Amino acid sequence: MSTFTTPPGPSSTTSAPAPPPPARKGGISRGTGIAIAAVVVIALLILALLLTGVIPGLKKTSSSPSAAKYDVTFTESGLTSGTSWSITLAGSTLSSSSSTIVFSEKNGTYSFTVGPVSGFAAHPTSGSVTVNGAAVGEPISFAVGYAVTFTETGLPSGTSWSVTLNGSTLSSTSTSIVFTESNGAYPYTIPIASGYTPSPSSGSVTVDNAAVAVPVTFTALAPGTYLVTFTESGLPSGTSWSVTLAGSPMSSTTTTITFSEKNDTYSYAVGAVSGYSASPSSGSVTVNGGPQSVPITFTKSPPVSGAAYAVTFKQTGLPSTDLWGAEALPEINHSSVLVFAEANFGPTTEFAVPNGTYFWDVEAEVSGYGAVPSFGNFTVSGAPVTIDIQFEPLYSVNFTETGLAAGVEWTVTLNGTTSTEPAPANNTFSEVNGTYLYTVSAFGYTASPSSGSVTVNGANTSVSIAFTALPTYDVTFTETGLTAGNLWEATLNGSTDYAVAPAHIVFHMPNGDYPYDVYAAGYTASPHNGTVTVSSAAKTIPIAFTAIPTNNVTFSETGLATGTIWYATVDGILNYTTAPASVVVLAPDGVDPFTVFAPGYRASPASGNVTVSSSTPTVPITFTLIPPIVTYNVTFNETGLPVPGVSDWEVYVQNDGPLLGVNYTCSNDSVAGTPLNCSLADGYYSWVAYTYTANYTASPMSGYFTVDGAGLSVNITYVDSSSDYLVVFDEAWYQIFGTGGLPNGTSWSVTLAGVTQTTEGMWIYFLEPNATTTTYTITAPAGYAALPRSGTIFGYENASQAAEGADVSPLVYLVFVSSDPPGGTPAIAMGNVLMGASSGIVVAATRYG
Repeated sequence: MSTFTTPPGPSSTTSAPAPPPPARKGGISRGTGIAIAAVVVIALLILALLLTGVIPGLKKTSSSPSAAKYDVTFTESGLTSGTSWSITLAGSTLSSSSSTIVFSEKNGTYSFTVGPVSGFAAHPTSGSVTVNGAAVGEPISFAVGYAVTFTETGLPSGTSWSVTLNGSTLSSTSTSIVFTESNGAYPYTIPIASGYTPSPSSGSVTVDNAAVAVPVTFTALAPGTYLVTFTESGLPSGTSWSVTLAGSPMSSTTTTITFSEKNDTYSYAVGAVSGYSASPSSGSVTVNGGPQSVPITFTKSPPVSGAAYAVTFKQTGLPSTDLWGAEALPEINHSSVLVFAEANFGPTTEFAVPNGTYFWDVEAEVSGYGAVPSFGNFTVSGAPVTIDIQFEPLYSVNFTETGLAAGVEWTVTLNGTTSTEPAPANNTFSEVNGTYLYTVSAFGYTASPSSGSVTVNGANTSVSIAFTALPTYDVTFTETGLTAGNLWEATLNGSTDYAVAPAHIVFHMPNGDYPYDVYAAGYTASPHNGTVTVSSAAKTIPIAFTAIPTNNVTFSETGLATGTIWYATVDGILNYTTAPASVVVLAPDGVDPFTVFAPGYRASPASGNVTVSSSTPTVPITFTLIPPIVTYNVTFNETGLPVPGVSDWEVYVQNDGPLLGVNYTCSNDSVAGTPLNCSLADGYYSWVAYTYTANYTASPMSGYFTVDGAGLSVNITYVDSSSDYLVVFDEAWYQIFGTGGLPNGTSWSVTLAGVTQTTEGMWIYFLEPNATTTTYTITAPAGYAALPRSGTIFGYENASQAAEGADVSPLVYLVFVSSDPPGGTPAIAMGNVLMGASSGIVVAATRYG
C-alpha cells in the first residue's frame, strides 16, 4: 500500500506581479447653447429661475449621469504612522493622519497639489486627475527630505526673486528660498529680478542624505542695459522652452525668459517644442532706453501621421551616479514596435515616440532601491509626456513560520506579489516604505494570522506565522480489473501516487472537496475522474478497470538494404526490426496515428493513421535512399591574438538566417594561429566570432557567406581593445522575440565620430576611448528607415566600471519592424547611450509599405 505521511501541498509557484492598471481616459465635458428667438430665450430664463428656486413652485431634480459623484482617493506611502498630510483638489483642501484622503467629484479633470510635510518630500507634488464615470486612485509617495536653501545677496531689501527647482517655482522677498527634496540630482534656474542678474542663473544641485546650500549673487544691470523678457503662453506647466537672442540661447521651465541687452536691434528665434508651434517663432526686438517684452504664444500642433513626441521619464531619489533604466511597449500591439530600452545616469531620460498608448516599466539597477510607481501606462496624443518616478530605499519584509513539517510548501501574498517556499525556509519580500496587506496559506494547515497588514517604516521588518496541522482522513482508491503487477496511478488535488495491482493508493486529506483522476496504461477506468468530499471521515473510491482491446499492426517494407534497422510507432508505442523483416506493433483498437523511420532513407508514407480492429492491418512502406550530402570546407583564419598556440578563439556558424543561437551547423574553437574548419553543404550561412582572451575583439565580429559548390576562406583579425570601449550596434537582437530583422545579405551601416562601417552581418562595432562624447548616425538599406536615425554616445568615467573592460561597453540594439506607411516619419527620432556603463538602447528601423 502506498501512503503519504504528510498532507500533500500544491506545486511550488510564484505568481507574477499583478497586471498594471488600465490607463485612465480623459473626462468629456459637454455644453450646448440654443438661441433661436427671443421667446425661446425668455422661456429658458423662466425655467432657470424656477429650477434655482428664485420663482417658487418647481423643485429641481436631475437624473443626469453628470450629476453623479465618484471617489477620488489619494493614498500615501512613506510617512511615519500618524503624520498629518493634506491634498488640495479643485480648490478644496483635506487633511488626514491616515494613509488615505478621499474627495467626491463629478466627471471632469481636476488639478491637485500636495501640502508640505516637514522633513519629507512628496512625489508627485502636483498633477491632475480625471473622473470619468468611475472612482479614481492616485498614489502619493513621501521620502525623507532635506532642505535645499538658495540664499541671495545683492538685491535691495524687499525685492521679489524666485527659483525654479526640478520644475517647481518658489518666490520670496527675503534673502532665502527653501525647497525640501529627497536624494537625487535636480536642475534649477534663477531668473533676472527687478534689473538684477543672478550668478549662477542655472545649474544642478545634488541631495545626498544632507541639506544643501546654494549661494546666489545678484548684480545690478550695467548702465545702459535693459531687460528683454520673453513670456510664453499655451504650454503645459513645467514644459521646457528656449529662446536664442543675438546668438545667445536661454531655456526655462517657467513662463518667462529674460535677457539684459544694450540699445540695439536684435534678432531672436524660439526653440522648437515637440507637439507645439510658436507664434512668432522668430523676429527682432529693438532696445531703446527701456525694457522690452515679447509675448510668445504656443499652439498645440495637430497630430501628424508618423510624427514622434518627447516622452520624458524624470526620477528623484537616486544619487546622481546610480544607473537606472526605462522601457516601453505599445499596449495594443506589442509585436509591431519596440519603443525603447535604455540605461541612464542622472535625473531624466527622454525618448521620442509616435502617438499611441504604451505600457512602461522602470527599474533601478542599483541594489536597495525601488521605483514608485514601477510600471504604468501613458498615451501620446500629439504632445510631450512627462512621467515622474520616485526611487525609494527597499527594506526586507521577512515572513517566518513555526509548526510546518519540513518540506511543506507555504505561500505568502504581499501587495499582490506571491512567494512560495518549502518549510522551514522563509518567504521574503523587498518593499519601500508603506503599509501592505498580506495573506498566508499552507495546504493541510491553518495559519495564525492568516492575513493582516505590515508597515515598512525605514527599517527591515518581520512577521511570524504559526501553523497548526488540520486533522486528516484516509482517501483510499481501490481497483478491480487490473492484471496483478500492473502499475496504476491516482492524482488527487494535484498530487499523484502510484501502486502495483492489486495494491491500493491512499492519500491523507483534511476536510474539503478535491478533484481526482486515475490511469493505467492499456485500460479504461470507471470512473476515470471526479470529485471526492472529505467531511471528518475516511473515504473509499472503487475504480473498475477494463482492458482496452489491442491487435497487431504490421508494417512491411521495400527499398531498405538488408540488415538496416528501421522503426515504427503506433499511438506512442514503438517497435523496430532489421530489414527485410516487418515491424509488428501491438496497438489499441481505434484510429491510431503512426510514424515510420529508417536512418539514411526517406519513408513513404512517413506518417499517417491506421485503423486497428479485430483484424490485423498491414501498412506497406516504401523507402528511398537519401543521396549523401556533399560538403565543402570553410576555413576561418585568425590573426592578432597575443599568444600563438595558447589564446582561445571560436566561431559559430548557422544556416537558418541571422538569428543567433538557433540550430548551429558548425560550432568550433581553436587556439591562436590555428585555422578553424567547418564542413558545410551548399547554402546561406551567418557566422559570429568570439575570443576568451581579455581585451581583444574580433574584426569583423560577424558576417554572412554562401557555399555554392566550393569551399571558401574567411579572415578574422583580433584587435587589442584594452584602452577603449566597444560600442556595439546589434541588428539581430529583436529577432529573439520572433519578429523583425533585415533580409539575409542586406547591407547596413553606421557612422560614428566621422567613421563609417558597413556590414551584411548582425553587428557593427567601434573602439572608442572612455569619457568621450560622440555622435552616430544609422544608414538603413533601401526601403527601410532607421529609428533613431542618430544619437549620442555619452562619455562617463567610472573607475570601478572601467576596470571591468569590455563587459561595460555600450550596446546599441538595432530592430527592424514593419509599421510606418510609405513616406512616413520614423517612430523613434532619437536615442542616446552611455559609454563606460552596461547600457542598451533600441535603434529601430521601419520598413516602408
